[in-house]
Amino acid sequence: MTPATPGYLRLAMGSLALAVGALAAVPVARAESVTCYAVKDNSIFQNNDKANGVGVWIAAGQNNSSQIQRGLIQFDLAAIPAAAQVSAVTLNLHVVDVPKTDKAKQRSFRLQALQGIDTPSWGEGASDAKDVGQGVDAKPGDATWFYKQYDTVPWPSGREGALAAGPLGDPVGVVPGNITPEPTNTTPYQVSWKKTLATDQLVKDVQAWVDGSVVNSGWVLVGEEGPGDALKGSKRQFASREAGAYQPSLLVEYRVPEPSVRVLGLSGLIVWVGSWWASGRKRRTLR
Repeated sequence: MTPATPGYLRLAMGSLALAVGALAAVPVARAESVTCYAVKDNSIFQNNDKANGVGVWIAAGQNNSSQIQRGLIQFDLAAIPAAAQVSAVTLNLHVVDVPKTDKAKQRSFRLQALQGIDTPSWGEGASDAKDVGQGVDAKPGDATWFYKQYDTVPWPSGREGALAAGPLGDPVGVVPGNITPEPTNTTPYQVSWKKTLATDQLVKDVQAWVDGSVVNSGWVLVGEEGPGDALKGSKRQFASREAGAYQPSLLVEYRVPEPSVRVLGLSGLIVWVGSWWASGRKRRTLR
């Protein structure tokens, strides 16, 4: 007759099995981060076909004539795995120009994902406004207020100016007052707008683009806009992707689930060792 396994040993083996089972159920993910850069950008100007495709700035807000200007920007997210769980997104921009009449004021900015306009998407042509703050005549393929690609592909009906109907979300960030950016490519003022909640627009949009549930057509950057002259001068210019070291960047932090088979393999190994030990003990007892 085989002696019963002592109670304390049965309890220890049971506890070990429970611990291993719990360990096997714990999801494992590794933390990663990547800095992404723009693949295209442009500026569009209210009620005309001006643009700034390859210029060194993009604009958002209203100029001193109360004209609305908006920036378009799309980042390359190809380095992020489709299974990534996005945990934080930081948009880094460099302010290169502020209207003197408005420099003391803090201004807020919003983003809207450009959805439903991807076939074909908006364009970046060869227009270069240099220091002309109202843009220059669009070149073929440029996005403008009226065209996704000048002058052959208009925005969908009701989407002139790039925005979809409906209210914009909360501001994604602000540019403080009384900053003194120097000329482009010298010493611009950096702003970093970081979001960490799954419901934050930066995180939500990037997650959807990464997992493929929405086509990545980029964002439209919107400054403070309104009727009349109340918000004139609210425009800020930001360095574009052509601005070298000051180009826009997007820092994406994420976690990638690890295959659970590694943990389950450990569980199986311990169970196998336990079975081998018990069978060996039985054989020794029967001798």
